[in-house]
Amino acid sequence: MKLSAVDKLNLALKDEKKPVSKKEKFELIKNISINLSDSEEENLFLESKTKEALNIQANASLELGRVFSEVAEKIEDRTYCNWLEIIGFNRTTAFRHRRRYELFLMATKESTKEIIASLTFRELEIFYKNKEDNIKLIDESEFTLNEVKNYLSGLQETSQKLQIVSKEIHNLVNYNLFKNIDIEEKIEKLDEKKQEEVNTLLTKLQKIFENL
Repeated sequence: MKLSAVDKLNLALKDEKKPVSKKEKFELIKNISINLSDSEEENLFLESKTKEALNIQANASLELGRVFSEVAEKIEDRTYCNWLEIIGFNRTTAFRHRRRYELFLMATKESTKEIIASLTFRELEIFYKNKEDNIKLIDESEFTLNEVKNYLSGLQETSQKLQIVSKEIHNLVNYNLFKNIDIEEKIEKLDEKKQEEVNTLLTKLQKIFENL
């Protein structure tokens, strides 16, 4: 008997992993400071509602990440993508939820889990590029959420600067000069000192390319 798509998904999720525990739910984000009103009572009320809203959002992202991860592990890629389309999620958004869930499980300290649950998708993307070291750094420190956000912002700025420098270097180099030419023939026409300089540079380039 041929199984329907729904039957296949039910079978795949039959032994699903344990979800985020009830203890962790709605307690991920605890430290919120609001100072929008002259009334202390109103600020405290807004802090309470802000924590409530952010916790709902964070827990939803983690639960979605869990579900998407479990389906992706058991279902072939093409069917997984079709399933995402049916339930109204694009692959990129689902992937971002999965990454948050993965990082959440990797963290050992509750404070680190809280920070991961609170980061934006853009911040998570930067965080994920060096996930092991970043989680270890936060686990072993007492960084606040704002300090982690500033740290990630600094990494993003550094990355953007490197991209600009790389683009500038690319614009300075005439790559067409190296196309369809005999490098060895060109080197032989140089004097001995220039040959040594070129060979040194080519050796460095070779080592760089070999490590890519």
